[in-house]
Parts: sequence; structure tokens; C-alpha cells
Amino acid sequence: MQGLIGSPMFLAPFLAWITAQLIKTLIFAVRYKRFDFRGLLKTGGMPSSHSSGTVALTTVVGRIEGWTSPIFIVTLVFTFIIMNDAAGVRRSAGQQARLLNKMLEDGRVDAERVKEFLGHTPTEVIVGGILGAIIGVLLT
Repeated sequence: MQGLIGSPMFLAPFLAWITAQLIKTLIFAVRYKRFDFRGLLKTGGMPSSHSSGTVALTTVVGRIEGWTSPIFIVTLVFTFIIMNDAAGVRRSAGQQARLLNKMLEDGRVDAERVKEFLGHTPTEVIVGGILGAIIGVLLT
């Protein structure tokens, strides 16, 4: 287990994810002038922790295993799917949730509120990817 935890292939995505979550939490604290520890586990926002984690892993795999290795290609495809999902499907679901919650407030629908902040803007995804690439390079 110690070899796993010390491996850049484990450390890079983990550190990229936690760094992105810390940045989001700090942005929230500055914007709203209050600190919320739950921000460390929230989805959505700047930067994308999904993007930072997957890009960090892909960067480390490329640097260690080679840019043409099969495992690099697999992680690259995985990263593109995650980044597309974060800015596409999950963002659309968040926008739909916002509309449903408005309908709830207006009394047009009788149901529980749904989570609105699910996905990311393309900028949040790109910044998360840049953060991940930097951390991946620094750890290899």
C-alpha cells in the first residue's frame, strides 16, 4: 500500500483534485465572506476538480509510460470523456435543475428541490485541466 500512496500516478490526481477543491472553497469564502468546509466536497465551480484530477493522471502516465503507450491513450480518452461530461451533460443537468427549482418556487410543480450546481463552464474545465497538467509535471 505504501508504494501505491507514494506513486506519482496516485499522488498527482489526488493532489490535483484536493487543490482544485481548496481553490473553489477559497473562492467561495472570498466571494461570500464566509468559510464553508462543505465546499471541499461540492461539485461544479472554478476550477473543475474532475478535469484537474484526470489531466494530472494523464500527464503523469504520459511522462512515465510514454506518450504513445496504450495506457496513456486509455487515460487520454478517459480524460476527454470526463471533461466533455463536466462541461456538457452535467452542466445541462444543472441548468435543468435550476429551471425545475424555479417552477417549484412558482408553485407550478410539487416536488423536492434538486441540486443545481452540477457541471462546469468550459473555462472552469480548461482551468482545471491546466492545474492538473501543472501538478502532473511537478510530480514527475
